[in-house]
Amino acid sequence: MTAAAVPLLASHWWPFGPSGHEVVVRAATPGLTGDETPDRMHDDLLRGSWSGAASWPLSPAHGDVTVDAWVGRLSDEDPMADYYVVHLATAWVHQGGLARLPAPVTLTVVSDVDALDGVHGATRSFVSGASCDDLVTLPATTAAHGREAVASVCHGYGVRLLGQDARSASWQVVRPAGLRQVELVFLQEVPHGARPTWAVTIATPAGLTARRPWDAGSVTWSTVTATLAPTT
Repeated sequence: MTAAAVPLLASHWWPFGPSGHEVVVRAATPGLTGDETPDRMHDDLLRGSWSGAASWPLSPAHGDVTVDAWVGRLSDEDPMADYYVVHLATAWVHQGGLARLPAPVTLTVVSDVDALDGVHGATRSFVSGASCDDLVTLPATTAAHGREAVASVCHGYGVRLLGQDARSASWQVVRPAGLRQVELVFLQEVPHGARPTWAVTIATPAGLTARRPWDAGSVTWSTVTATLAPTT
């Protein structure tokens, strides 16, 4: 495949300026890239189902999400610090309902160690300008080492970075039906020899499908959490 630049569209919730960012279409598989060690230090699989609120007479979007959460360590020559990257390799399935209707899913990573010298980073907000089947590289997703992530997202859909700090990062997918696979990353610089752990949580809405609006109940939330820790 010949690499081509594809624009990320400006977002109403996170404006990028007049030209937007660029992503690069490439033939690749989400997973280990860059300078991480080849062995995953710890991983876990989280699964959830999502459904938007009933919007009679429209059928709410609903589907499934799988999160392969794992941690890797960047190679470095820094005698004072180590660099860890938590990966959330997410896969999304749209089972039915109108894709453009909202069904917000939130993904969160929380560390038990503060980032050293305030060095941390997370995959930034984006809206795809590519097709559903294009695999794109998300640029400059972290504050250290230029870590990149990859995604397959339909045109006009995306992920919002709600916020990040020295211990955590949180993202929201408002319309998950337009996503296929997205790799989200959170990087921390920690003191040399530190052994942080991270709690990974997905919060999914469970709306009620109703033929009549007065039969629709309020949206309830379901959460699934896993804990990651270095094992070597």
